[in-house]
Amino acid sequence: MKRLTNTHIGELDQVLALSGQTLWAVQTDGVIVDVFGSLESRLGFQREELIGRPFQEIIDPGDSAVATSRFEEIVRGGPAARVDSGTEIRMTGKDGDEYDVKVNASSVTQNQDGDELIFALTTDITRQKIAERALERERVLFFNTFDRAPNGIVLLHLDLERGGLIKGANAEAERITGYQQDDAIGLWLTEGGLVEVEEDKLAVALRDSKAILEGEQPSFTLERTVNRPDGSSFEMKADVSALDIGVLGEPDDPYPINAVAHIEDVTEQRRAESELQHQARHDPLTDLLNRRWFIALLTDRLDRSAQGYGGGALLMIDLDDFKQVNDSHGHHAGDGVLKEIARILKAELRDTDMVARIGGDEFGVLLPNTGHEGAVRVAESLLNRFRDSKIEISDSNGQNFLPSVSIGLLMLDGRDVDADAALRECDRAMYDAKHQGGARFLVASD
Repeated sequence: MKRLTNTHIGELDQVLALSGQTLWAVQTDGVIVDVFGSLESRLGFQREELIGRPFQEIIDPGDSAVATSRFEEIVRGGPAARVDSGTEIRMTGKDGDEYDVKVNASSVTQNQDGDELIFALTTDITRQKIAERALERERVLFFNTFDRAPNGIVLLHLDLERGGLIKGANAEAERITGYQQDDAIGLWLTEGGLVEVEEDKLAVALRDSKAILEGEQPSFTLERTVNRPDGSSFEMKADVSALDIGVLGEPDDPYPINAVAHIEDVTEQRRAESELQHQARHDPLTDLLNRRWFIALLTDRLDRSAQGYGGGALLMIDLDDFKQVNDSHGHHAGDGVLKEIARILKAELRDTDMVARIGGDEFGVLLPNTGHEGAVRVAESLLNRFRDSKIEISDSNGQNFLPSVSIGLLMLDGRDVDADAALRECDRAMYDAKHQGGARFLVASD
């Protein structure tokens, strides 16, 4: 077996060693003819130990089939054959250590003695592959942790015009939203009815998205109604923060992952909060506003009136002869009558009017932005409505209560009084009406 003698071996070795490459000359039967460059020293062999050996002996068994197949393709293909530059294999050193190499090209040629030879230029990519394997372990760890997290997580690409594009979702997010990950990926949150979008809320979300992407704030929180694929919906709370996923993402992705949202279903929580708020503002028996909240609304109305935004009118309503119901039929029957009175009031008044149970059988009505004539018409309408009504008393063998009411009316425009003073003044007018025989209204004097 003849060595290549027409090459300045020393100079070639220096050039290849500096580049981290190795040039292999191999016969068509797979036997190594010569080696130039750096890799043979890393493998732990002397050049003479490699010359004359089949190249398959230094190929990792796992890559032997690929390397042999490539080699045979070149042999069959003749001088024009080439191996694509992306072929990667692992070589085994003298001590058993493995090294990753990339085969850039191979060719069939003849040496000066007429023997066909295959030349393969390889590059040591061991460090690169170590880094890639570490990165892959990091990817696997990240996505395993991501998918098994107990809270819902959605990976997003935030676009400052279209909103958020779903790039990934873990198992808990799938459970919460009802969307499988394959169905969710590629959906824009602001399109297709996935999320209920309001223009003002969208503008705020886009502003906050810009702020976190530019590092001006660490995160932002939003709440939206999300529509599930089965037609149901839920209230979603999302804590969104910027995420530099870097090499974990796809390098050529036009919509890279740049944010992560931790989501939760807060439907029941918001329902409970709403119920607590309702209970704090409403009378438990009649479900009308309670005295405390009515006073707060009256205070606000008086403040707005003082600032020139219109006042309205206040009505105080008290049932005439209601005591006989409680005395004759008990408080349970009386409670039933009060509920029916509340129903009549709500049916007779506008949605914008505010009606409250002030206490016992006394009710208050706030008529915002209503003038004197309008307030008088409301008072007369209520008198007529109750005069024409009859309320069956529970557990009384069909007996009825014929409601009669006394009403005090106070115009709020321009009055420099607080809510308690307004209530007292209106109360006096109401009791004056009652003392005059009831079933009438009186306007509080200035």
